[in-house]
Amino acid sequence: MFWNENGILSRRAELQDFINKHSPDIILLQETPLRPSKNSYFANFHCYRTDRENQNIHKPNGGTAILIKNHLPHHHIPTPQLFYIESTIINLTLPKKDPIIIISTYIPPSSDPNFFTLDIENLMQLGPYCIFGGDFNAHNKAWGLNNN
Repeated sequence: MFWNENGILSRRAELQDFINKHSPDIILLQETPLRPSKNSYFANFHCYRTDRENQNIHKPNGGTAILIKNHLPHHHIPTPQLFYIESTIINLTLPKKDPIIIISTYIPPSSDPNFFTLDIENLMQLGPYCIFGGDFNAHNKAWGLNNN
C-alpha cells in the first residue's frame, strides 16, 4: 500500500490503526517530514527513509519512507542522486522469484515534468522489475482539478 502521510508523527495513530486492521506487508509513505533526529518505529516492520535535505526547521516537508515486515527477504538500496524527485528504495527478494525493486516516490508539485522524468528513468535502471508507488502530484481536469 502507499500513503501520502503528510506528517508521519502527527498521523501515527491513524497509520497504526490501518496496519492493525489490514496487516499490509509493505507500506510506501510520502511527505513524511521527518528530520534525522526523529525516529519512527512500528512493531514488526523495518523502516527505511529518505529525509528531505535542507528542511525548514519550523515547517518541515517532503521525505519518503518504506515500512516492510521484518520477515520479508529484502535489502535497502541507497537512493542515487536525484534532482527533481524524492525516493526511498528496497529490493524485495522472494524465494524462487526475480528480485523486485520497490520505490516510494514523491514528486513535489513545483517539479517540471520535462526534468523529473530523467530521475524516474534513472531509477528504472536499478533493475528489470520496478514498482513505483507514491504521490506524483498528477493533476487532471477529469478528476475535478483546475489543470492538467
